[in-house]
Amino acid sequence: MDLERFKTFDRYRALMEDYDAFIEALATPQPKCAWANPLRIDADALQARFEAKGMSFRRSTWRPDAFIFPHDAPLGATLDYIQGFYHIQEEIALAAVVALDPRPGEKLVDLCAAPGNKTALAALTMENRGTVIANDFKVGRLSALRFNLERLGVLNTAVTHYNAMGFPTEAGPFDKVIADVPCSCEGTARRSKGATRGIPDKVRLKLQRTQGHILRRALALARPGGALVYATCTFAPEENEGVLTDILDAMEGRAEIVPFEIPGLIGRPGVLKWLDREHRPDVVHARRYLPQDNDTGGFFVARIEVSP
Repeated sequence: MDLERFKTFDRYRALMEDYDAFIEALATPQPKCAWANPLRIDADALQARFEAKGMSFRRSTWRPDAFIFPHDAPLGATLDYIQGFYHIQEEIALAAVVALDPRPGEKLVDLCAAPGNKTALAALTMENRGTVIANDFKVGRLSALRFNLERLGVLNTAVTHYNAMGFPTEAGPFDKVIADVPCSCEGTARRSKGATRGIPDKVRLKLQRTQGHILRRALALARPGGALVYATCTFAPEENEGVLTDILDAMEGRAEIVPFEIPGLIGRPGVLKWLDREHRPDVVHARRYLPQDNDTGGFFVARIEVSP
C-alpha cells in the first residue's frame, strides 16, 4: 500500500488520535453510492432491480434510500440510470442536504450547484414543491446540471448563471441556502490522486477569500429565521472553522452555528483551535466526516441559522 503520497496530510496529525487509520482509509478505493429517485421508483423496488442484474451492493447504514457499491461498479452505464431511476452521488455529500432539512413549499438557492447533485436531492426532498434556484458560475458545467435535473424529473428548479459571490440579493430572501463552496478538495483523495499534491499557501489563501465572500452572500440571501449549510470537501480548518469564524464574528450575533445530528452517521465536532488560531465556540456544532469513520470521502458541514 503506497502511503507516501499522503505525506501532505501530516499537518492533520494533531486533529485525530487515529491518524494511521485515517491514512489507511484514504489509501483504499472509495465505494460508489446511488440513491433512489422517489419520482420514479421506491428504494425496495430499486433494490430488486439491482438484485435481478446480479449487482453487488449494500444499503447505506444511515440513508435507507441509498445503495453502496464497489468502487468500479458501472453505475452510469445502465438504462435505469438514463431513465432517472437513481442518481449517483458520493454518499457523504448527502449529509449537506440532510443537515439543511429543506421542506416542501420552501424557497431555496444552491449557490454552487453544478453538476446538480445536492440541488436534485433538495428538490426531491421538497417533493418537487416550492422553488429551487440552481446557480453556477462555470458555463461549461450548466449542461450537466440541466441534464441531471431533467433526467430525474425535477420540475421546481430554475438554473441561473451568476458568480456566487455576487448572486443578486433581490432574488431573495430564501428559506434555505446551500453554500457548498470551492475548496482544496482534500477529501476526494480516495478517488483523485491530485487531491494529495499539497496546497500552496497563496492558493489556500485565495480559496479562503472566495469561501468567505460566498458565505457572506449566502447569509445575505437567507431570510430572518432562515438557515443555510456551509460545506466543503476538505480537511483544512483554514477553509472550514476559520472561514466560519471570520465571517460570523463580523456579523456580531446575527447568525450562529447550530447543532444537528444524522442518526447512523459518525461525525466529529469542529475544532476549536488550529495552529495558533482560536475559533468561535459554536464551531463545535459543525461536523467533520472522516474516511475512517464511515468508509466515505472527507466532508465538512455546518448548519447556520440567521436570527429572526
